[in-house]
Amino acid sequence: MLLMLWLARVLSTEQYAAFGLLYAVQTGFSTLVTAGIVEQVVAQRHSASGPLGTDRTAWLGTPRNLFAVQTGGLALVTIIAMFAVPSSSTLQFHESLWALAGGSITALALLWASLARLDHDHRTSLIFGAGVPAIGTLGAWAAVVWRPDNGAFFLGYAVGAGVALAAVLARARISADTSPAPPLGRGLRQNTPYLVVGLMMWMSGYGNLWIIDRWFSSEVVAQYTLAFTLAAVTQIAANAMNQVWSPRHYDLIRSRPPREVEDKCKRYYLALGLVVSAVAVALFYGLTPALELGGGNLSSYTAIRHGLLWLFAGYALSIPWWHAQNLFVVHGAGDSLMQVLTWSTAAGVLVWLAAMQWLGVWGLYVGYALMMGIRSLAVWWIAHKRWGTELRWEGPALACLILLVCGATA
Repeated sequence: MLLMLWLARVLSTEQYAAFGLLYAVQTGFSTLVTAGIVEQVVAQRHSASGPLGTDRTAWLGTPRNLFAVQTGGLALVTIIAMFAVPSSSTLQFHESLWALAGGSITALALLWASLARLDHDHRTSLIFGAGVPAIGTLGAWAAVVWRPDNGAFFLGYAVGAGVALAAVLARARISADTSPAPPLGRGLRQNTPYLVVGLMMWMSGYGNLWIIDRWFSSEVVAQYTLAFTLAAVTQIAANAMNQVWSPRHYDLIRSRPPREVEDKCKRYYLALGLVVSAVAVALFYGLTPALELGGGNLSSYTAIRHGLLWLFAGYALSIPWWHAQNLFVVHGAGDSLMQVLTWSTAAGVLVWLAAMQWLGVWGLYVGYALMMGIRSLAVWWIAHKRWGTELRWEGPALACLILLVCGATA
């Protein structure tokens, strides 16, 4: 977040808008190129007999081949789409290449982190999953201090992350894979649903910057980029809590009566709503002093303050989704979860577009909250029909009430 603020300070709004579009490409690319690969490895290991199920080097054929094909194919599609779709921001070809390179390196590191986690090798998983992106970020920061532009940022990240990944892979001493991989065509077909869901989720995140770029000026794109980055801090806090709670929730579902499970969920998600609102309030009231203290071009972003409240509300309204998705996981209904996420996100994006049409710039922020609320209610409704889970409205209601008070008194 600090790096994003610093970039907003030193870059013009036009440059920062272009940065947002490139960053959206990098994050989306790093997610999509690995879509479905780990799930196929899990299925392969589950069906294997003997030592194949526990020897990591014996099943590398699946991720290696799928990763290479998905990376190459998506890179080609991305480059064509980036320059075929008209944009109000000026994107340089070399900047796009660096962004894709950084996304590829990050994706490979995260893939290795996931594979290591399957073997309960949490140290290796942490090094790949957190260490490589962290070194990439340091490389990006050093590069933009030396030369404050988008090309330097994405080149610095790619170099930093690439060097870190090479060093980690060298120390890991991964042996050559000689096992036959499953048919590539079948693997790609099986990955299609994961790619669709990944695309939908990207469009409801940083990917929506490409839609905003078609509707509004580069200044609005820049402002939304910073606002969305700041609002994501609330999701980071929520994810940290959910990662601790979810395993316990799974155990409760398996071992406790439904009434007791719902009572414990009510207390937890009420506390989660309080945490989300507390982080949101701190960011809301700290934004103006931070922009004034930072100086530079940060004065161009004072208009995002009240829009932030709607983005915070979007995360608060996601609480029923976070609650209900645990039911899908524990009951092995991942396919159903992907289906509901796909159609509900598509519906939410349409509502978000309608909000932009009717409300203009305010529709960006109001529409985001509506989109997240639609997806959250859809996931809960399907879970309610299948397993009778209650709507956990207490946390979202508390958080939205606090946000409403902030907006009314600011």
